[in-house]
Amino acid sequence: MGISFRRFLIGSDDRLYRLANAKFNRMIREPSSEPLPLFTGQRVRMADVIVELDGRTPVRILRDSFAILEFDGKGQLDFGKFERQQFALASSVIDAALAVPDPDNKVVYAINRFVAHGGSWNPTYAMKRRIEQAAFGEIACRLV
Repeated sequence: MGISFRRFLIGSDDRLYRLANAKFNRMIREPSSEPLPLFTGQRVRMADVIVELDGRTPVRILRDSFAILEFDGKGQLDFGKFERQQFALASSVIDAALAVPDPDNKVVYAINRFVAHGGSWNPTYAMKRRIEQAAFGEIACRLV
């Protein structure tokens, strides 16, 4: 058994595009080195899927997560915004787990939840099924 990490971008027309992990890592390290002209000036949905493999055959989805990426006028990833949203997501989870209830405090500090929410999305059942099919190699996706 093994695992495979697969990443997909979903265009405004709901078309799925496969994004190689190495390319995404380069986009994070040096956004100007890996522009995606197809997504210039857009907010683009992203799906990360971890697939369990038996040999080289995908057998099940272990985990999936959904984020939103923003691309500037040159097609470059706005990594700063993505990083802030991912940090806020992690912080909101940690804050909730470590929070000590205080019945006298009527103020809720929810800024991390709002920032994190702006960088995530929930797929419809049909879109989630298409992402799973792409992760299993049942449907073809253009590599970007």
